[in-house]
Amino acid sequence: MTGRRVHGDIRHLEMLRKFRQSAQDVHGDIRHLEIWLPSFEGICDVHGDIRHLEKDETVFRLIIKVHGDIRHLEIMRTNLRNLSKVHGDIRHLETIKKLR
Repeated sequence: MTGRRVHGDIRHLEMLRKFRQSAQDVHGDIRHLEIWLPSFEGICDVHGDIRHLEKDETVFRLIIKVHGDIRHLEIMRTNLRNLSKVHGDIRHLETIKKLR
């Protein structure tokens, strides 16, 4: 699969490693992508509920924009400094003063 955009609930795409690498935009519920540690290298925009990605320390290296509820990403302090824009609820990112 070489799709450029992914819409909808992609929780069951855990095994499609090639697809994840080529995807440019991911829309929808990606709560179950937390086990894809090397998978977001080619993703530019992540939309939707990414609350469960807090365990992935490397996933945000090349993500430019994060949309949605990122309340649970407070442990990713070093990765978030590379984000250009953070949209949504960042109430729990108290230590990231530069993003506010």
